[in-house]
Amino acid sequence: MTGSFEGKVAVVTGAGAGIGEATAWAFARAGASVALIDRDAGAIGEAEEALRAAGFQAIGIACNVADATQVQTSIVKVLETYGRLDAAFNNAGVNSDSTPLHDISDEEFDRVISVNLRGVWNCMKAELRLMVEQQSGAIVNCSSIGGLKGSVGRSAYSASKHAVIGLTAARPRLRRSGHPHKRGLPGPGENTDGRAGDEGLRPGDHGANGGLGTRGSFRRSRRDCAVCSVALQPRGQLRRRPCDGRGRGILAG
Repeated sequence: MTGSFEGKVAVVTGAGAGIGEATAWAFARAGASVALIDRDAGAIGEAEEALRAAGFQAIGIACNVADATQVQTSIVKVLETYGRLDAAFNNAGVNSDSTPLHDISDEEFDRVISVNLRGVWNCMKAELRLMVEQQSGAIVNCSSIGGLKGSVGRSAYSASKHAVIGLTAARPRLRRSGHPHKRGLPGPGENTDGRAGDEGLRPGDHGANGGLGTRGSFRRSRRDCAVCSVALQPRGQLRRRPCDGRGRGILAG
C-alpha cells in the first residue's frame, strides 16, 4: 500500500475477524489510530488487545450496527478518544442460508436487511456528521459480488448488497475533500469454519462481512490491505486491487 495514515483516525466495523480485522491491522500499520467496532465483545476485545500489544493505538467498541443509537454512541466515543474521524470502513454484515425466495421468512429478510443495509445507513449517517463538519474524510462501504449480480437462493442477501451500492452512489460530496465514498466488492472465499462462501462467517455472524480466505491468510495480507489504498485514492479513480494475494480484490469508485 502506498500512502500514510499518520495522525489520522480510522473506524472499522465488523472488526472482530475476517476482512474487518485485517483492515484494522492495515490501517494501524499505515499509522492510523483505529477504532474497532463489532457486536461480539469478546472478539473485539481480543482484537484490541492484539493491536495494543503490537504497539498500535486502538480501541474496541461493542456495538450492533443495526441499532442507530448504539452506532451514534460508538462514534461519539471515537470523537471523545481521538478528536476526529478520517476514514471509515463499513464492513459489518451477516450472511444467509440458501433458501428459495418464496420460502424466506419475513423475519429472516428483516434480519439480513437490518444489518447489511440499515447497518451501513446508520454508520454513514453518524460518520458523515463528523466528516461534513471537518470537510474531510473517506468512507468505504463493503458490498459484494452479490451486489452486482443476484444469487439464486440468496435473494435477501443479494438485495441488501445491491442496496449498499445504491446508497453509496447517493452520498453527499465534501466540498474540500478529494476523497469520495466508495464501495468494496469482495470476491468469493472461505468461511472461518472452512465452508465455501460468497462472504461472511457462519450465517448470522456479525463479526465480519467477508471471507477472502481463512483467518490465517488475513494475517498474512495485513501489510497491504486494499481498503486502505482505496481510501487514499482521489475522486474519480476506478481500479481493482488484490486483497488476499490470490487475485481477488476490491473495486472502488
